[in-house]
Amino acid sequence: MERGDLGEAEKEIREAIKTNSQDALSHGTLGEILEKKNDIAGAVKQMEECVRLGDIPGNSGKARLATLRAKLAKLETTQ
Repeated sequence: MERGDLGEAEKEIREAIKTNSQDALSHGTLGEILEKKNDIAGAVKQMEECVRLGDIPGNSGKARLATLRAKLAKLETTQ
């Protein structure tokens, strides 16, 4: 993701999730990637899973999730 290749980053993190679907960090990271790709609905889903799994230590997944939900609601009202 740091190299700007969001497609490759998404592929790699999805593989990591297949290996360990209970890793909150992987779901949070995938949410971040999807948001950068403008897949806000997908980002919301991944952040919901991140929070459900216990969130990321030192990170406020709940706050991030609230921001993503607001962004999604705004998008839905403009379509």
